[in-house]
Amino acid sequence: MDDYLSKIKEGILNALFPKFCVGCNKEGQYICENCKVFLGEASLICPVCEKSSFTGQKHFHYSERYGLDGLVGVWEYEGITRAALNEIKHKHIFDTISEFVENAFEVMKKDVLRFKPFLSFLYLEDTYIVYVPMFLKKEKRRGFNQAKLIAETIGKVTEKEIISLLMKIKDTSLQTDLNKEERFKNVKESFDILPDLSFIPRNLALVDDIWITGATMKECCKVLKKAGVQNIWGFTLFRTV
Repeated sequence: MDDYLSKIKEGILNALFPKFCVGCNKEGQYICENCKVFLGEASLICPVCEKSSFTGQKHFHYSERYGLDGLVGVWEYEGITRAALNEIKHKHIFDTISEFVENAFEVMKKDVLRFKPFLSFLYLEDTYIVYVPMFLKKEKRRGFNQAKLIAETIGKVTEKEIISLLMKIKDTSLQTDLNKEERFKNVKESFDILPDLSFIPRNLALVDDIWITGATMKECCKVLKKAGVQNIWGFTLFRTV
């Protein structure tokens, strides 16, 4: 009955608010079947040196204490993916996120050898999902945090728990026009652990929308590992190449 009612609700919403492909403007989906062909899958990289890593795992010769243990960025940030992120951020079309997350997991299921380390980690019983937070005033002004929306959608797909551990304590400048060195400096010491936490998990999947230099995610990872988290994989829908 619940599935039947959900389909009726979805049908009504689609009639009132039709979906148009971000690539070709065809009605029906935000990424139509024809345009999926033009989604460029990003190769996986070591999150420390950012050089090629077949599975996205950190290269074993790196012993960075507070660094990410692995990174998955599914699509190259260009063309359709750039347009999609614009739809999310500036037009508040959040359904786009659901389609991209579902497509991301389809990609990973079809390429199990490459994504097995991440998926195995994600589905561990003691792995939780956390997201990169926004500065509270900025989030209230915008009305949403796209990293949180992506994390919540992943939680629905995987039936994993989403938890809040981090807060952003500095209203940093936009990263868009900054070079790599400036980006790292901009986010330095801008995150902290939420006060009065009663539980620090052993394993976390840290979610953001896009990896450009990794400055934000690396800073969050450092704070989380200093607080006692043992293992952290990063997940982003998009990665600049």
